[in-house]
This record gives sequence, C-alpha cells and structure tokens, in this order.
Amino acid sequence: MKKKWYQIKERSAGIKRLKVTWFVYKLLGRKPVEWIAWWVGLITFLSSRSLREYSKIYFETLYKYTNNKKYKPSFKNSFKHILSYSLSLVDKLEVYGNTTKLNFEIEDKELKDELKDNGVFFIVTHTGNIELLRNLMMKKNHKKVNIFMQKSHCEKFNDFINTLSKTQDISVYPVEEIGIETAIDIKSKLEQGEIVFMSGDRLSAQNTNKCYESHLLGKKVHLPLGTLKFALMMDSPIYMLACLKEKNNNFIVKSSKFNRDNSRSDNLENLQKSFVDFLEKITLEYPYQFYNFYDFFE
Repeated sequence: MKKKWYQIKERSAGIKRLKVTWFVYKLLGRKPVEWIAWWVGLITFLSSRSLREYSKIYFETLYKYTNNKKYKPSFKNSFKHILSYSLSLVDKLEVYGNTTKLNFEIEDKELKDELKDNGVFFIVTHTGNIELLRNLMMKKNHKKVNIFMQKSHCEKFNDFINTLSKTQDISVYPVEEIGIETAIDIKSKLEQGEIVFMSGDRLSAQNTNKCYESHLLGKKVHLPLGTLKFALMMDSPIYMLACLKEKNNNFIVKSSKFNRDNSRSDNLENLQKSFVDFLEKITLEYPYQFYNFYDFFE
C-alpha cells in the first residue's frame, strides 16, 4: 500500500534526546552534534527498510531522467541522501537556537528589493531547508512570518524549537482550518508587509482530492491545488522559494517570481507549471536535498 507523507510515523528523537543534543551543542559546539547526527542517520538508514526503499525509488527516477551514472541507485547514494536530511536538523537546531554562524545569500536582487517594501507570499518546497528560510526572512529582513503547516506533523521537534525561540514574530496556521476568516487575516497581514510561507509540494491529509496532476523528473506526481489557489487570492507578489545548502555551511536562497495577469483565466494553470518547473530545477541542482521520504511519485 502506497503511503503519503502524513501517514508515515514521525521518526523523531524525542524531546529528551533533542534537549540532550542541544546541551551538547551549547557545551561543545557544532562538530560533536554533527557527529551524533551522522550516527543517528546511519542507524536510521540501517534500521528503516521503508526509508531506504523511498530513497531508492527517488534515485531510480533521477537516474532514469538524467541518465547520469552518479545517480544510479546505490547504498552510498541513499545513505548520502538520508545523512543530508539528518544534518539539516542540526542546521535547524542552530538557527532556532539563535547561535547560528550559517551564511545566507538571496540570489534574486528583485526579491531583495521586494522584501524592503512589500508583503510576499512564498510557495515553498521540501527540497532544501524551509525552516531556515522562515528564520532568515524574520531576522535578516525584520519581517513578521506567517506559516501554514500540518498540525500534527513533527510536533515533537516543533515543540522543542518553540522552547528555543520565544519570538512573537511567527504565527502558525493549521492547514486543516483554512477558511474565509483565515484568508481575510492573511490578506491584511500581507498588506502590512508581512510574509507568508505555504508548502506547494505536499498534500494535506484532509484535502487529498484537491490536487493537480503533473510530471516531475519524468514521473507523475500529485501536488496541492489549494496552496496555489490561496496564493492567487492574495493581492501580493508570489514567489516560489527554496533554501539550499552549499559548502562550508553556506546557504543560497533560490526563487522564481510568478507574474500573474489578472485579465487572464489561466493564471492557476500557469502557476502550476511554474511551480513544478521550479521544483524540478532545484531538485536537479541539489539532488541530495530532496527531503520527501514517502511515495511521492506515482
């Protein structure tokens, strides 16, 4: 039976272990925590058959699409894939603990200028580290951040993050409870110059039928239609956005602006294509940062 991301049991270390990890980080710094993350990644990789299988399917898809031998499914590629995700949790820990020495660069000058004066609606992906994006925008651009997320997903980790960061500049909205009042509230916040993050690559457990079909890396995928419709309802700039890790703890923010035309009836269809093109582009550029460990492809 195929499983979607919200049906996968969360592989969390638990609050106590996360607090121990945070204590080690504060006492000894990043390197020992990276070492712990390496071993956790290895143990998880060896103990989880399903995780290995999802990674294998991904590399089979990538290899077939690119015909690049370095992406041929292998133990090495899947372990490197899962280790990348494990180390991304260390980055989250560091950023939300307000001790980060990570370097960020927004690639698009137009986006930099837009953030100075306007509210922006960001459609984000799970290729790369979306949590770092939220923190980056809040601190670097002094913006209030509004996040939509599945209420039950990664609750332990998010609760732990909240114990590290008590800022009042982040508002969280459950995707299960979006209605007219939510739309009015978000529209008002965007008009006040705030920013919004909403995932464009994962279906909500409550709205699996509200999706559109497309192709990514040559395979059929189903992606949430509600995110795109909600974005188009707002009178604000719309950007596809991802935060990708490069060498030496440097991160680059990749983006693509959607230029809507309010006189056209095919904005939704064009936004669908724009998002999938963006997702495919960054996945091909940063293949080991594709963090969808479930039946993503049909």
